[in-house]
Amino acid sequence: MSLLFGCKNNYSKLTEIELNRYDDCTGDDLEFLGHCFPNIKILSLGHLDVDDNDLFHLFDKLQYLEELKLTFMSSIEVSDSL
Repeated sequence: MSLLFGCKNNYSKLTEIELNRYDDCTGDDLEFLGHCFPNIKILSLGHLDVDDNDLFHLFDKLQYLEELKLTFMSSIEVSDSL
């Protein structure tokens, strides 16, 4: 729990994060991300194997999200400003 509060207190102003993993990211990781880094403006997601509902919950928490970058298995990058 101290890690959670440490991240939230020290890195809450972080505005850009990139997640590019295959199987290592879980719904709990996305929950942690949304809770500790609510000010993310640019989010890059690549090759994630997570439940769609977990992603929707993350997007709900990221009120300031302006840009979402998705990288699919074919390595084509899609970028869209919100």
